[in-house]
Amino acid sequence: MIEIAGVVSSVRCQSPLHRKTPQATRRNLKTRLRAVFTCEMKRKKMMELFEFDLVFSLPEGSTHDAFALADCIYVAGFDDAVIGTGQPGLLAASLECEGEDAETVIRQAARAILPHLPAGSWLREVRPDLVSLADVAGRLQIKRQSLQKRPMPQPVTHGLYRVTEIFGVLTQQLTEKPGARFDIDHAKPWFAAGKGAQRLNARLALGDLDAASLLDIAAA
Repeated sequence: MIEIAGVVSSVRCQSPLHRKTPQATRRNLKTRLRAVFTCEMKRKKMMELFEFDLVFSLPEGSTHDAFALADCIYVAGFDDAVIGTGQPGLLAASLECEGEDAETVIRQAARAILPHLPAGSWLREVRPDLVSLADVAGRLQIKRQSLQKRPMPQPVTHGLYRVTEIFGVLTQQLTEKPGARFDIDHAKPWFAAGKGAQRLNARLALGDLDAASLLDIAAA
């Protein structure tokens, strides 16, 4: 309503003839409002849901309370996160976030969480990146044996596949056989995060990204 009021005000101030041509003013206002509405709809369409896991390494030499670690995630603003503390020295957080770009969304989430974790914590890994057929089957809500019967890309190592390559193969199969018995739409937010996860893991491994602050090394 503020923007609308602003438009009306500017029309009245800049057009002294507005009282003589009310219809022209209304047409101008409708055109502007239509443009604003169109831009807003385009912005909403560009937003995408991403589902991913952040794995943090915790500082050594101290005991970390699982409830306190969970509170760190919640305080950062991720009330719906699923927290994993089963492996000593590690903290995993499963998140669902919206945005326009997977890498940016994941990086912003990690940067929001890190300041709330114990000093010395750092981002160890982002998932999904390398995944097993069991991981994919669980997301597709089918049995692993069902995937084993389908053509799959070559594994990278020890039965692990690049999630982006798996998604490409499954999408092609759906195109060729629309009646394929799995629901890829249900898993799309997870697959959509794959490319961003891969890029961030690569940057962390190359030392291009500071794991403790998620800032570029050149800017850290």
